[in-house]
Amino acid sequence: MQLPEQLIAGSSVGFAHLQRGPDARWQLHAINPALASLLSLNDSLMDRPIDQAFIQLWSVPDFKQLMLDLDLIVDNEQLEFFNPVRLCWQWLEVYKQAEDQCWLALQDISPLDSYQATLQLLLTMAQQFMNMPVEELNQRFDQALAAMGKFVAADRVYIFRYDLAQGHCSNTHEWCAPGVQPEIDNLQQIPVGAITEWLSAHQNGKEMYVADVPALPEGDPLREILFPQGIQSILTLPLVYQGVLKGFVGFDWVKGHHRYTERERSILAFFVELVVSVQIRLAVLQELMAAKTKAEQASKAKSEFLANMSHELRTPLNAIIGFADLLQTNQQPEAKQQLKTIAKQGRHLLSIVNDLLDLSQIEAGKLALHHQPTDLLALLRQSLALVRERALSKGVELRVRLPSSLPGLVLVDAARLQQVVVNLLSNAVKFTPSGWVELVLVINGQQFSTLDIHLEVQDSGIGMDQAQMRQLFQAFAQGDSSRTKQYEGSGMGLVISQKLLAKMGAQLRVQSRLNKGSCFSFDLSLPLDEAVTSSLSPKLDGKRILLVEEQETDALILKQQLQDLGAEVEHFDNGFSALQAVADQHFDLLILASEMPFVDGLTTASMVREQLRLHAHQLPIALVQRKEMDEYLKQQCQRLAIAAVLSYPVPMAQLFQMFIKQVKSTG
Repeated sequence: MQLPEQLIAGSSVGFAHLQRGPDARWQLHAINPALASLLSLNDSLMDRPIDQAFIQLWSVPDFKQLMLDLDLIVDNEQLEFFNPVRLCWQWLEVYKQAEDQCWLALQDISPLDSYQATLQLLLTMAQQFMNMPVEELNQRFDQALAAMGKFVAADRVYIFRYDLAQGHCSNTHEWCAPGVQPEIDNLQQIPVGAITEWLSAHQNGKEMYVADVPALPEGDPLREILFPQGIQSILTLPLVYQGVLKGFVGFDWVKGHHRYTERERSILAFFVELVVSVQIRLAVLQELMAAKTKAEQASKAKSEFLANMSHELRTPLNAIIGFADLLQTNQQPEAKQQLKTIAKQGRHLLSIVNDLLDLSQIEAGKLALHHQPTDLLALLRQSLALVRERALSKGVELRVRLPSSLPGLVLVDAARLQQVVVNLLSNAVKFTPSGWVELVLVINGQQFSTLDIHLEVQDSGIGMDQAQMRQLFQAFAQGDSSRTKQYEGSGMGLVISQKLLAKMGAQLRVQSRLNKGSCFSFDLSLPLDEAVTSSLSPKLDGKRILLVEEQETDALILKQQLQDLGAEVEHFDNGFSALQAVADQHFDLLILASEMPFVDGLTTASMVREQLRLHAHQLPIALVQRKEMDEYLKQQCQRLAIAAVLSYPVPMAQLFQMFIKQVKSTG
């Protein structure tokens, strides 16, 4: 179809001539004055690709799709669409002149009043915002502010975000009419204390409207803020999501006063809901992007960790199941050695599970420290005893440098501190094929009732290079993943130790040289216990104590400690044997491990109280546990009149103090 040039030039209908460019893309070749007026185009856009020439309409989905489908049009095509720039409906016809040329005819269908046009614009934007890429949201958002500003004839439209936790608010988006000074850079982190009246209204879901700012009384806080900006009238509307105040939308009139109408109110209420929806979508998208980045960073380390853990869990389980099957048919003397292997692999599996539980508790912020009077030297000697057997089996010499005495007992979570020390010693023995491991305690000083100590574990083992040391304290990572095949372990011990020391106010440090050995150390300030000190020299001369503990190493250490204080100690590894002994003999104290096979500590204590009818004044009971005390355990201990709940290493002074209380209560 060939259109007469005279018709095109003098018509009130807008015409555009399109043709293919050298790159086969459709380009804007010519326009008539009417189209230039309808779409605010000029000659600088000639010979531009249509997505650049019609950029203002490219956000209209139907218009964009029609332009992309120009090659498919045989003769002509029509389209009715809403123009967000002119705020009216328009009619578009496309006339195909040849395979490489076509004409566009554009005209307004019927001009809308500003209310209808703005409402239509908001509806269109609401539909577009739902599926718009995040990178386009901010640009389109600014267009929405401009449309609202034109609708209410405002000179400045803006959005503020409240951060009530930090006590301030900040300007995030702004549109200004021509000739109006932007203020967004000057309105960052404004203290909410300066706008208390404003904030109070918004928290109650109410708008804040001042029709005549200059008429506010001298000294009014709002006048002091608004008048210097030349604001004559102002309106702010709260942005609320699920009952939580997020921010507000504001309108300033600088060139004159403005009377707020109900018609404007209805449109702005719709706009506020649109703003909230877009802001929530932006926040969700940003959180998803941050979570995606974090997950990708952790993915590699976690995958490697899970692979290692799979190996660590399967190996001991296979040994347990395999030897258990053998024992069903094999009654030869080697059965004893097979049982030892089962016990060893079971304890290894238990240590891995304990590490997992500890790490999960620490990461969740649920691990609490329980301070108690502790003999620090006894704790360190017991820690050495726990790794001595493995060191001897490897031919590794255990060295120790400890002070001969300390000023008194210290207040610390003994179980957690020993967990750290044993972990450092175990690692040192593990990574020392031959040579020595040394435990050193140095007293840095004593100030009033606080003891400052320096503790280190040195070894002559395989050491580490700088790359391995950088990964050392990362969760789900080991100094060298290839070592997992040679040295058993989950790679969580040092991470747990570091986090435990951090809760105690200390930092774990490391020095190491490849093939030369390593040194792990930390400094700790420990309160001295003023109520019970080692100077009391507790004695248990003649006291008969029944110790019930299934773990052989712990039982031997505790039995020796009690005997050193003059007590007569009888030991059983299960609750049934202990109940028979209690029924037949007199004991001054019953010490029960909380975790035992068949009959645990609480069950044994319950049978002593309820079946043997031995009350607290007749037989005091102390419970020794390896896990955190929960509410159930606390309630049961109160019900059974447990005199003390202790943790390994057991502080002798605390046992002695328990005896003193018992004597006073029964005296």
